[in-house]
Amino acid sequence: MSTVQVDAERGILRLSMLSPIPFIKLTEIYHLDSSTSTNRRRDFRPGTQAGRLQVSQNCLKILLDWPAPVPGYAVDELRMTSEDTLVMTSTAHRLPQSGPTGSDAAITPGRVPSATFRSLYRRDPPRQSTWW
Repeated sequence: MSTVQVDAERGILRLSMLSPIPFIKLTEIYHLDSSTSTNRRRDFRPGTQAGRLQVSQNCLKILLDWPAPVPGYAVDELRMTSEDTLVMTSTAHRLPQSGPTGSDAAITPGRVPSATFRSLYRRDPPRQSTWW
């Protein structure tokens, strides 16, 4: 994703992730009181994901989990490292599937495959208008 917009108002956090591809946009809404919110899955598979916020003085965590297909959970940490820089660290964990379609021979029992991504976002400087 090329752009992240975070907008906290009226007790909610609206997280919009925009892509350079115009028709790909994902908007998630979370409640600042840490109650569970339901949003579309980020991988665009059928179904939803459940998420809730943990707010601390220097970090905002989004705790996510989603069911089959490809069940898993994730933690996103958003930190402002300077006035114009946001660092988002996302760690996703895949859980074994159960049932006739989820043999998952590649997942070793007791070991959960995971991946961590770190994205750096910089706020655009204010645009100055020029009058000719």
